Amino acid sequence: MIMGTGSNIQDVKLQNRLLVLKHIAYSNGIMRSEIAQKTNLSKMTVGNIVSELVSANLIAESESGQS
Repeated sequence: MIMGTGSNIQDVKLQNRLLVLKHIAYSNGIMRSEIAQKTNLSKMTVGNIVSELVSANLIAESESGQS
């Protein structure tokens, strides 16, 4: 039996979340637009990920929009 080595959509979503979390963790406050620029993810994707993380109480945003 041959096992596939490709990625599925769930793998990509997880990788993107981890990438965003990494940039948040290693910065001293970072804006969504900066995350999008540094990760090459769209602003919409970063916005969705950040919103999910905020809803899960994993991160918090300041009033200036920094995570």
